[in-house]
Amino acid sequence: MMPIFVIAVLAALVWLLVKSQRTAERIENLTARCDRLEDELRRLRREETKVVAPGRQLLFRQILKSNRTFFATVGAFMIIFAIIALCF
Repeated sequence: MMPIFVIAVLAALVWLLVKSQRTAERIENLTARCDRLEDELRRLRREETKVVAPGRQLLFRQILKSNRTFFATVGAFMIIFAIIALCF
């Protein structure tokens, strides 16, 4: 009985070691991908500031913000109307 227990513990330790190595490799891979994405985001932000003037950028933000409110309100009324229609 004792040798089986020792073999099981050793197998578990080997499995944990392999699992930790794979996890470390995945973390490295994800870190590298995150760095590439951050670089791409910085590059895109630089291009965006070159293309869009600050005043126009503010205007677009205000338009988008007002449209979100409008669509959210319309969507809420449509859901309420659908619930009422299903009840009757």
